[in-house]
Amino acid sequence: MSNKYTDTSLFDKAMIFAVKAHANTERRGKGFPYIVHCMEAVEIVATMTADPEMLAAAALHDVVEDTPATVEDIRREFGDRVADLVDAESEKRVEGASPVDTWHARKEAAMRHLASAPLEVKIVAMGDKLSNLRGIARDFAKEGNHAWDKFHCKDPQEHAWRWRGLLKAFSGLENTAAYVEFSKLVNYVFSRISTGFSFEECPGNIIQVEGVLDAEGAQRLLAVMARDHVYTLNFAQVPSVKYAAIRALLAARRGGLVFHIVDATRDVAQRFETTGAANFINVLRASRHVDMTDYKESGDGYTAISYFKNDGDSMMKLYYDFMPASVVEREKRVARSAFIMGIPTPMSGDIVHDGRRHGLTFERVAGKRSFARIMSEEPERLEEVATTFAAMVKKLHSTPCDTAVFPSVTELYHKFVDESDMLDVDEKVKVHAFINNIPAAQTCVHGDLHMGNVITNGTENLFIDMSDFGWGSPWFDIGMLYIITKLSEEEMTQKYYHVDRKAMDAFWKVFVREYFGATTPEQIAEVEEKASAFAALKMVYFTTIGTIHPQTREFFDKYLLS
Repeated sequence: MSNKYTDTSLFDKAMIFAVKAHANTERRGKGFPYIVHCMEAVEIVATMTADPEMLAAAALHDVVEDTPATVEDIRREFGDRVADLVDAESEKRVEGASPVDTWHARKEAAMRHLASAPLEVKIVAMGDKLSNLRGIARDFAKEGNHAWDKFHCKDPQEHAWRWRGLLKAFSGLENTAAYVEFSKLVNYVFSRISTGFSFEECPGNIIQVEGVLDAEGAQRLLAVMARDHVYTLNFAQVPSVKYAAIRALLAARRGGLVFHIVDATRDVAQRFETTGAANFINVLRASRHVDMTDYKESGDGYTAISYFKNDGDSMMKLYYDFMPASVVEREKRVARSAFIMGIPTPMSGDIVHDGRRHGLTFERVAGKRSFARIMSEEPERLEEVATTFAAMVKKLHSTPCDTAVFPSVTELYHKFVDESDMLDVDEKVKVHAFINNIPAAQTCVHGDLHMGNVITNGTENLFIDMSDFGWGSPWFDIGMLYIITKLSEEEMTQKYYHVDRKAMDAFWKVFVREYFGATTPEQIAEVEEKASAFAALKMVYFTTIGTIHPQTREFFDKYLLS
């Protein structure tokens, strides 16, 4: 019995239509019939799907653009879906305009459209573009930069811009063999073209870098970076980095300049890794797309949802789409560095995305439960769990932190205050003054401390969710824990920690006893008074990500402005 994947009638009809439409037409500058390109596009698409309508669209993808056939002809013969797929792959030209003069604008519009298109549109487009790129690679191997002479645009740097942009636009296909081949060919051809170097300084100490980075470019880049800031260098548009540039970056890093590299291509990241430079400079690879059918949701939190991979080896944390990608990059950078430093935490993997949300993969700790889950399932162990938790936190807060690798929590909070929409100018001045009066410390701070962010498998206890990890006063952590245990409403404690308010109060009392040695009502009240001020400070951070704690204004006015 046939099904839609073995019934070839639609595809056969499409191939016959394409053969007739492209009859007696040569593939430009290739010396073979045009239909050969269409057949190759079909072969590539077939490695990603057996859908006959998508295969038909691959066969027909150029008939509207390069023959008298129209989209309506395709719609009448093959239906709406095939017609829409062909139309999406047909470049829109401006009547009467020179193809040379409009080249850049047309290619830019096509890339923007492709980047936001459904996966089925990207798959058909990949068939066309990979076939084209194979031909370019063959020509480039024989002719070098003369390979561009046959195109309307003859500037190799423009072609480099276009094909790297297409690679980025094909987000979502990273796990396909076609994408892997496409990426390798882009690197093969365009890393050999001398591209201009440039960079742009953006808000938040982010620097967008573009072009091949050599020693001269590295020195220009380093010249705009101050030693009292932490910089993020985005390398998404950097095809290669010269050894001399890496040496210059290393020298600056060892001299005290703090910067991190994000969105590095596979080849650029490998150069830093194989030279050993990645041991001194944090280099994060560009995110890869994940197939969500390989994962099963395992729990949700305040800012992210966790998933277990079906193979049992790893898990994934995807942040909600209102969280910026910079949070993911920071968590990866910090988690990796903390693990290397010896902080008990799971091994981190790739930065990933599902097309909308960004996150990280981690090793899956077999048999793990969070301390919050243990409190919920075995309430009789609350005292034990809180005591263990306090001992872990006390050790963390006495561990010297590498201030050249990890961010200053004090500086992060200054940034949060500047970004908060809740505060007026005068209030920001007062909160900055409060932060400046916090006693200096260079020990480790988790940044998001609570019983849900410590897990155990019965033999090993590990900190998780390291995106806000840094160095500074331990009171930043105590303030966060105070919010969770003393200020959270019953609905929240049940939803996120699976325990009631009574259990939270009990946990806080044990923690305060074990961490501070506070046992009398007066001692506990003194701790809580100070913790309240840092809780108010943490609430200011929450406002920067669009979350308002019910007691935010009350605590802010009482503990930071009074």
